[in-house]
Amino acid sequence: MMKRNLLFLSIVLLIVSCQHRMMDGRNDAWVRVNLVGYLPQDVKVAVFIADRLSNGKTFQVKDAQTNRVILRGKGVPANAERWGMKQALRLDFSALKTGGKYYIECNNAQSPVFEIGANVYDGAADFILNYMRSRQCGFNPYFDTICHDHDGYIVDHPTLTGQKIDVRGGWHDASDYLQYLPTSANATFQMLFAWQQTPDPAIFKDEYDAMGRKGRNGIPDIFKEIDPELAKILQSKTSPAYRYASSDLGNNQTACTVSPYFYEEDNWVDDMELAAATQYILTQSVEWRQKADDWGQLEEVTPWMELGRARHYQFYPFVNLGHYYLAQSADSTISAKYKGFMKKGLEALKKRADEYDDPFLNGVPFIWCSNNLVTAALTQAMLYHDVSGDDTFLEMEAALRDWLLGCNPWGTSMIVGYPPHGDFPSRAHCYLVVGLNDQPYGGLVDGPIYKSLYESLRGIYLMYDDEYTPFNSGAAVYHDDPGDYSSNEPTMDGTASLSYFLSTMQKRGKTYK
Repeated sequence: MMKRNLLFLSIVLLIVSCQHRMMDGRNDAWVRVNLVGYLPQDVKVAVFIADRLSNGKTFQVKDAQTNRVILRGKGVPANAERWGMKQALRLDFSALKTGGKYYIECNNAQSPVFEIGANVYDGAADFILNYMRSRQCGFNPYFDTICHDHDGYIVDHPTLTGQKIDVRGGWHDASDYLQYLPTSANATFQMLFAWQQTPDPAIFKDEYDAMGRKGRNGIPDIFKEIDPELAKILQSKTSPAYRYASSDLGNNQTACTVSPYFYEEDNWVDDMELAAATQYILTQSVEWRQKADDWGQLEEVTPWMELGRARHYQFYPFVNLGHYYLAQSADSTISAKYKGFMKKGLEALKKRADEYDDPFLNGVPFIWCSNNLVTAALTQAMLYHDVSGDDTFLEMEAALRDWLLGCNPWGTSMIVGYPPHGDFPSRAHCYLVVGLNDQPYGGLVDGPIYKSLYESLRGIYLMYDDEYTPFNSGAAVYHDDPGDYSSNEPTMDGTASLSYFLSTMQKRGKTYK
């Protein structure tokens, strides 16, 4: 009997001991990095977060092949409470420029392996076009079928109400397959802008035809079409369109019928500025430059950047590319003015990030579709540096870049399927996931959202246990779950807006080869 009791006690002690070791080995500290990797000359800052306190601030970068220490450094403390943590450090390893594969260790936490090299962004700009093709309206190459060819009708017209109208073209907005002019127009401009800035067939390849089907047609896949005659027709329509917009000033919002949510755009002078600025770039006319300047002065800073708040799509597009065009003006006074406007917006973002003492240097408000705002801020930071040469915001630019690619509290990229070797959304709010057991590859998901806003939205539920529970007690929440349309639904216009950022990173990489 005594032997049996001793045996039983030994087993209990063994189980308790094992449980204790398992608890001691639980994940309570993490090192977040850009999962895509870094170009050799990039600003490189990882972030250590922990649900425990420790005195250590040092970190090591090790070679992933040999485990040899390559660089040692000291982290800079930041506000861990902002993300529901007890300790946070910014780990700057920008001094490491040698190509290779590495990982970072800090306070017994280890980062994923990442790469430094000239090729890390190769194929990225082309990859997001997978999602754009899956959203095509008219002929949809993913489903290999024609859609929306019979359901367009004129309404509220004195004589034409009920008449059929062809509204095919553009892209379905998100996973509800609705189509909106503002988002399709912005997506078109964003992709054409990316091609304008990086007109390189090595970056935007030709692997699909004009319908989006597999097969080359001699046209880079960033265009639906390249047609000089069409370009002339479109150019002939620009002045009449501008005159019409000038004749009936004000904002236009998407129609809202049964849905409780819609695009609540309030600002419009930025649209007028962009229209006039593109005409100025095209014609170099002083008259168009003056018109663009007249509109541009009415909204020096995109309001969400300055205010740190907005309703759903209240200030759209989220970045004002008209400012960039005017900042390139040959008129030094105009150029200096618009460089100043761009800088003012970035200063507002940086000021908020500094006031929060945010470990991830993120001053973007976490409204619905916050990743679109991050992309917009990143675009403005990159363009500002390009046009001004001012290095003030390079660290914030890098932080915004890295946020989208894994250096965030959740440690995940925000682009479905990218990078293929890293952590990315795999259960997006999308019919391709729920209905077809596939992935909306290339899609940028909405991104983190204020918890209070998340809890106020209708119809959200989680289909799976929340794997990100340890990271969802801070400033915002994110769920890789099909039931969360607020943080995990890919958006077409947000995805298109990545094209400039990703193509530019690939272009920069080519300078190191």
